[in-house]
Amino acid sequence: MAASGLRYNLLYSHYWLAGAAACALGARRKLPWVHTAHTLAIVKNRHLAPGDRPEPEIRVDLEGEISRCADLLVVSTEAEGLDLRRAYGVAPERVFVLTPGCDLDAFEPGERAEARRLVGHPGERLFLFVGRLERLKGVDVILRALSLVTAGGRHPEARLLVLGEDSGTGGESERKRLMSLTFELGLSGQVEFLGPVPQSRLPVYYAGADACLMPSYSESFGLVGLEAQACGTAVVASHQVGLASVVRDGVTGFLVDGPDPAAYADRMLRLLEEPGLSERMGERAARLARGLSWQRSADRLLRRVDDLLEAGPRRGGQLGVQATSSHR
Repeated sequence: MAASGLRYNLLYSHYWLAGAAACALGARRKLPWVHTAHTLAIVKNRHLAPGDRPEPEIRVDLEGEISRCADLLVVSTEAEGLDLRRAYGVAPERVFVLTPGCDLDAFEPGERAEARRLVGHPGERLFLFVGRLERLKGVDVILRALSLVTAGGRHPEARLLVLGEDSGTGGESERKRLMSLTFELGLSGQVEFLGPVPQSRLPVYYAGADACLMPSYSESFGLVGLEAQACGTAVVASHQVGLASVVRDGVTGFLVDGPDPAAYADRMLRLLEEPGLSERMGERAARLARGLSWQRSADRLLRRVDDLLEAGPRRGGQLGVQATSSHR
């Protein structure tokens, strides 16, 4: 920082690894420090998918230290703020709830039939998953749901497109595991794993889908769900707090309790078989998303940061070698 010749007014860190670095920098430079965790280890460990590995204790401990030291903690939902307060004793005035937004110029409704033609699936019914391929995201749940939807030759026109990069955590390939399950379920002709897709191409995939599926075991905020809804697409998601803050059950999509393939299949069948339901939900979803722009979120954050700059940094301490946490 000193070598650059630039003057900095604020530190803003994202995720726990950057937070650890920012804690040391903030103590040396006496700068106000804002942190966004995006996900918390204590929450992820509370909602582990079967066979998934828990987050390491060092992450839990460091997130506790970061939470106690940062001047301002930005969270996506009230529930996320409550998790911080309960786990680490964070004072309410240091927590700022900021609903993330969506780029409404990039993500907007499109004509569904044309979108399906552009992604190579004219005349078919599409379900979409977008996100990292890791057990936490629950893609195996919707693969089993699709097998129920298409059982006995029912709805041969239904397809699932899986967009996203393999996380490769712990040396395991989630993509390979999911592709193996796809083969076991006899769905090789109904499921495509397309890998990561450029953001500029995402809107056409969203617009072509009957629904975007989000069966995550935990989510701090459903940004994918917001993008899908901005494109006029219904969302079928797990009833997690971060997703429930975006999806209106029975209005812009469905919220499903628990990782139950039959429950997801039920909602998917309703969208396939009830005339106009997917379109009606998509129209309402687009109206909801129009009130959640990135500009709105940025303006709210800037106002809060201005207040923080006026007040100056707390003396919350420096990240200690012997980290402790109050979650146990």
